Amino acid sequence: YHQAHRTMPTTVLNVFVSFAGLLWGDPRNCLDPTNTADPKCNGGLASVASIIRKRTMMDSINNNNSHVLHIPKLDRQNKFVQMHPSGLGVNKLISHDHFQWNAFHAPPYFFLRNPSSHSQQQLLSKDFVGVVSNLDLAPTSPWSPFLES
Repeated sequence: YHQAHRTMPTTVLNVFVSFAGLLWGDPRNCLDPTNTADPKCNGGLASVASIIRKRTMMDSINNNNSHVLHIPKLDRQNKFVQMHPSGLGVNKLISHDHFQWNAFHAPPYFFLRNPSSHSQQQLLSKDFVGVVSNLDLAPTSPWSPFLES
């Protein structure tokens, strides 16, 4: 009696936390986006998405059930963000609406200010939550219902 060896699928959770800007660099100059040592491979979130797709594809080839959690940095000082009509809200347009990522991270002091501008108010969303640690935020803060800590 011989029983064939079957590989059982494994569940894999890939967690990515990136500090890439929305549009850094020129991705056409990057021959291998997985080469993090190459300074030409600084193509922003599109390069990060490419690496995530490649990792997910490799998990699939290896018969793994792959899940991805990516938490991009909130790009605040990029010229593109400053000149875009949505301001900081362009982070949500690209990260959430385009790439389907549901969270962002920013320095704790960012959440201590009231979101006074329309640009900041676009980030008050239960679909695109801020992730923060080491922050004592008052429950009355406008950010309080929209953060994970």
